[in-house]
Amino acid sequence: MAGFVDVSGMTNSQVKALCQADEDYKPARSQRYTRPQPVMHDTSTAFAVAFAVFRAVGNEYVKAGSFTTNSEGKMVPQQSNRELMVQMLADQSTLTDFDREMGEKIRTHYKGLMFKILGGKVLNEFDAKALALANGETVSERDLGTVAYLPQGYERATARQSVEERIADAKGGHIGQVGDKVSFKGEVVRTVFSQQWMCYFVTAITDNDQVVFFSNKSSPAVGSKIAAQGTVKAHHNDGKTQFNRVKIFA
Repeated sequence: MAGFVDVSGMTNSQVKALCQADEDYKPARSQRYTRPQPVMHDTSTAFAVAFAVFRAVGNEYVKAGSFTTNSEGKMVPQQSNRELMVQMLADQSTLTDFDREMGEKIRTHYKGLMFKILGGKVLNEFDAKALALANGETVSERDLGTVAYLPQGYERATARQSVEERIADAKGGHIGQVGDKVSFKGEVVRTVFSQQWMCYFVTAITDNDQVVFFSNKSSPAVGSKIAAQGTVKAHHNDGKTQFNRVKIFA
């Protein structure tokens, strides 16, 4: 019968040798799986496209799996910035010189994180990844999700830097004396929510160019004008005046 060998006339040694040969036999694989090579993109182009998409969706970062409401009031899937990047990288006809200029600014910003390392700071995982991407000549399509977020990260970092510069440039000095109840008007420049204290820490610059900060249960919008009254709690060496028991009237 096909597939069987008659061993009736073989010695024990011959049968053993035959079995050993059968064990050593390994059929050749007709096909071998090869992991596809990742699609690579020029780094400058990827950063430019990331900004173009960010600008096109209204200066927002839309992550994968997001939904939006259509004209009929129904929730529908929303294309992520990464998905839109893949489309634009395939067809760059709408990419502008402004997009390329901003892409380079964003890339330069993240390259600048190297100075923090040189200054002894340890970068978090995301910033370390952003630095590596900005310094590379090409970007893998697998990393486009990270690159897609970088314009928003750049915008937030720039806003923080602008706020810090405004605070540093305020020359009005302290307000009142510790224990005084003082009224002031000014512009809110920063609010930070504290999970530990379950309140907002608000920083404002008064109409007299004085920096004040205080805690509050609600958060006035950054950029809004307020009129408030509180008790001076402390004068800090950096020129800030800290208030407590603050009431915001407008």
